[in-house]
Order: sequence, then structure tokens, then C-alpha cells
Amino acid sequence: MKKHLFTSQRLGFRNWINEDTPRLFSINSDPKVMEFFPTIPSKEQTVEFINKIIVVR
Repeated sequence: MKKHLFTSQRLGFRNWINEDTPRLFSINSDPKVMEFFPTIPSKEQTVEFINKIIVVR
């Protein structure tokens, strides 16, 4: 399986995986990161978000 869908000079872009949930939840839980968003998502909302955007292989 190909690791990255595409790359830039500095970054590699891949599909989301379920194992990304804890990191995304941590980022989404930071009030400074979410300063301009209407709410801070719950863990369940983060799981739902990742499940919606996972590309079926």
C-alpha cells in the first residue's frame, strides 16, 4: 500500500485512520486552537468526524 496520497516539499498527505483519533481529540481539546470555532468537539464527535472522512480502500 502506498503511504502518501501525495507530497509537497515538506509534507506527505495520507488518508485518516482510526488511530488518529487521540491526536485529533487532543488538538481539538485545546481552547487556543479552537478559539474561533463555535464549540470544542467531544471525543464521540471526533470519532464520528474521522469515520466520516476515512476513505474506503
